[in-house]
Amino acid sequence: IEELRYLKPIWNFVSIYNIDYNTTRRHGHFQTQFNRLSSREKLFETRLLMCELQMLINSQYVLCSMLSNVCRLIQILRHQHPSTVISLDTSWFGT
Repeated sequence: IEELRYLKPIWNFVSIYNIDYNTTRRHGHFQTQFNRLSSREKLFETRLLMCELQMLINSQYVLCSMLSNVCRLIQILRHQHPSTVISLDTSWFGT
């Protein structure tokens, strides 16, 4: 992110970050770990995902990996031209 901030100083980077939150879990989704969370933690994680999805849906451009089902979902929900989602992967075409 810092390199992108340097390369594109006019871009506005938005993120959800809470310094009090245990960031050690923020490296992808692992269902077995999620299943072990308390109901309160599951609710928090789900709400956080929904907030992140909404931010990405409303963004002018999205840079992500099409290997991620979440990125594919975002592209569908955005109802914008496909060129506004930039993939970090090689070409991908939905079937």
